[in-house]
Amino acid sequence: LHRYRFALDQVALVYGGMFWGVLFSSVAIGVLTGGFVFLILWESTSGVVLNLIGNLLGLSVILVAKIIMSQIMRFTFFAAFYRRMPFAGNIFTIIVEVYSIAISVWFMLVRTIKITVLAALYLGRIDTPLFASGVGIFGPLEIDNWPTVTRKEILIHEAHRHPYIETLGYLYMMQL
Repeated sequence: LHRYRFALDQVALVYGGMFWGVLFSSVAIGVLTGGFVFLILWESTSGVVLNLIGNLLGLSVILVAKIIMSQIMRFTFFAAFYRRMPFAGNIFTIIVEVYSIAISVWFMLVRTIKITVLAALYLGRIDTPLFASGVGIFGPLEIDNWPTVTRKEILIHEAHRHPYIETLGYLYMMQL
């Protein structure tokens, strides 16, 4: 590519970026961690923060139960992009959509926190663009899964509009 063959003197900027990137990343993580510890330990805010942590723990128990139930329903009603039990799968999808409308404000708040933490972690990584594919994926853990969910939405709708599936459906209909 042309962009790798032009302005080769820019590689001299890497050393400064490595030094200041690590420093800024360390300071950002320190400020986030120190601010959280300060809010827990300060007498004026400790009650509110501990109450919030208690609520988050209770919400975590509910979310873990939801994840377990969702996994059971997914394996029961769906096989990849196809529904084993279409009516029950549609009812389950409607329930999840209603749940999503009710809780999406929380999801966006959590996503804001995740992206802020990711930005603090990747501030010192000058070899990786912040929003490149693979950023925020640590093994099986995907910190920000909304782009993956959006791609799944596209694939689900496109799987039912595939030309081979339409042709196969046409052949089945013609034999009836």
